This record gives sequence, structure tokens and C-alpha cells, in this order.
Amino acid sequence: MTRRKLAAIPGFLLMPLLLAAQPNWFGYYESNLDGFGVTDRSFVSGYHKLRLNVEASPSDNVTVGANINAQQYFGTTTYNLAEFVPAAVFTNSIGSVFDFPLALSDTVMLDNMYARITIRSLDLTLGKQQLSFGPGYVWNPTDIFNFKQLLDPTYEQTGVSAIRLAWQAKNWLRIDAITQPVDTWLNSTKYLQLKTNVPFGDITLNAGQYLWSQTEIRPIQTLPVMPGTPPFIIFQNTHRRVMLGGSFNGEIAGVGLWIEGAHNQFKAESLNFNEIAVGAEYTFANGLYLMGEGFVNTDGVTKIDSLDLSRFLQYFQGQIHSLYQHYLFLQAAYPLTDLLAGSAFGYINLDDQSWVVSPTLSYSLSDNVMLEGMFSWMGGGNDTEFGIQKWQTRMRVKAFF
Repeated sequence: MTRRKLAAIPGFLLMPLLLAAQPNWFGYYESNLDGFGVTDRSFVSGYHKLRLNVEASPSDNVTVGANINAQQYFGTTTYNLAEFVPAAVFTNSIGSVFDFPLALSDTVMLDNMYARITIRSLDLTLGKQQLSFGPGYVWNPTDIFNFKQLLDPTYEQTGVSAIRLAWQAKNWLRIDAITQPVDTWLNSTKYLQLKTNVPFGDITLNAGQYLWSQTEIRPIQTLPVMPGTPPFIIFQNTHRRVMLGGSFNGEIAGVGLWIEGAHNQFKAESLNFNEIAVGAEYTFANGLYLMGEGFVNTDGVTKIDSLDLSRFLQYFQGQIHSLYQHYLFLQAAYPLTDLLAGSAFGYINLDDQSWVVSPTLSYSLSDNVMLEGMFSWMGGGNDTEFGIQKWQTRMRVKAFF
């Protein structure tokens, strides 16, 4: 039996349960228009998206759910990644700039499909499900399953095919154990979180082991290259990675505080690295909300001379959390009226001194319809992470049903 047929079996098993249990249908429609400029060009692109969710309870202790995403792109749908990467990175890696086309294709995707079985203090969830770990707002060192977009860190994540067992062992202790089975148990992803509460908040201990794939690019130096042929090869390098970490998330004197960190260990000690995110938030009596978060990733570089194309490809594909080592995120939000809210956030790359500032307005057209507009300025120079892109605008309307 083929892998595709095997993957379809859970859907056929869950469908009868959904249809027989008076399912609840809900979701949203979203339309997004982006404009952005790089060094000497500008683009307009966007998408229309429909997310349809269904959830049902065939019995008191069983919940079955699924959702489908349909997304259609318009405007610019093919990009050249070389326009978003400093030229020095190409020089460091393959000697010269070369085109890297990226095409966006319309998709219809089964994003989540799961069954949750509850037996007293145990929850067993099977199938493609939402997995999210760590209190960090932008960066989550203890989360090995997801990658956040810097300009939209709270946007929904794609479901993860896994088996999850959650046990509320005591009032003060919750245990989550997750696995993603593959061909052998050794190669399967294993993840464990212990969560307990203390007087000022929650503390977690996290551990994970999984195969970490890294996209690598190498120049072709020994063989002749035909005209028009890329002077490089792209391949996947896989390492067995062990993550050991933890977090604190709480409130002291009205100030929300969190810290999340992880040590990542490999067979080759030279690959070992650490990540840590530290943040704070506070809401004033007049509704003004302030937040800040700092991030350190010792796997990152500190100067562009050490940055190669492999690391950019890994970042674009969500295989690493950052290009450089040191970042700062700041955000402020204020309710201007009952229906209109203003906010602004910004990033600073503390290594190459590039930055992003993004003011945003959000308006509630009704209880179920939101309109959002954002404009982002970038600065720092053409050879920096954020400075190579000059500006970006976004208009988004989202209607829930």
C-alpha cells in the first residue's frame, strides 16, 4: 500500500464520526493585499483564503475535529529570492549572485484532522493537530514544531501530525508527551513537557529529540558548469538533535514576565547551541499596552562576513529561528475607540543594526468582521537583514462565521 493511501485512512475513519454527531461548522474568510519594495523594485501580491472548521462530539469523552484551508494567490506569484538576500551573502557562498525563483501555488489543504479521547485526567489526541509550546511572543526556543513569521507572529500555525498524551497528574502538575512516528523509533520525534505552578506563575521543563534537516548549498568547483546552469548544488543535511529547556511565565506587581530557554545538543559538539527569549508586558489603567522581548541565539552569526546562503535558505524554510544572534522586539497598543485600535511594533537586529517599524490600525466593521492596515519601514543598508527590504504595506479583511 502506498504512503499516500496510508495517509488517507485516518480521514475515512474520522468522517463517519463527524457526520453522525451533529457537527459544529465555523471558520473565516480572509483577503490579504501586500505591497513591498526591495532595493530597486516593488511588488504587489496577495491571497484569498477560506478556512472551514468542523468539530463534533460523538460521545461525552470523544471530540473529533478537522479544518480545510483553501488559498488562492494573485498579483506577483513568483519571486527571486536573490532580491531579498544581500549580495555579500552570495559572494561568501558561491562567488556571485544567481537567481533563485520561488513560485506560490494555489492550495487546498487539510490543515488539522484529529480525534481527542478524554478518560478522567488523561487526554489522548491522535492525528494532525495544533502543537504550541513556550510563552515567548515572537521566539520560542522550546518549540520544535513551529516557526513564526516576524511581521505576523500570532498568525495560526499549520497542524502537526502527531500522537499526544496529556495527563493532569496533580492540581499542580501537567505532563505532555508527544511523538511523531516515522520508520524507526530512534528516528521518531519525541517531546516531553512537565508543567507546574508556583506563587507567581508557571514553570515548565521541556525535552525533545528529533531529526533536524538543514538545507545546504555548495558551489560546484570540480566539474565544468554549462552556461545558464546554477554553479551550486542544494542538498539536505540531517542531524539528530536533542533539545533540553524550560520556561517561566508569570506576573509580578502587575508586570507580565516570561523567560524561555533551550540548549540544543548534537553528536558533533561543534554544532551545539543555546537560545533564550526574555520578555515583559504591562497594561496601564488607560488601556495603553507595552511589551518587549529580547532573543539570543548562539547558533546565529554576528557579522555579514560569516553569513552564507545556506543559512538564508534554512531561515526561509523555517529550519532555524534567526539569522543573527541578538534581537530586540518592542510593541505598543492602544484602543483609540470602541471599534478602532492602534498599535506599532518594531524589531532591531543588534548585530547588523538593521530595524523594522510597523504601525498598524485595526477596525471592527462588525462583531465578526475585522479590517487591518499596516505599513512597515525598514532600514540599515542593503547589506543588512532588514535593510535590504525598504518598505511593506498590508491590507487585510477577515470575516468570521
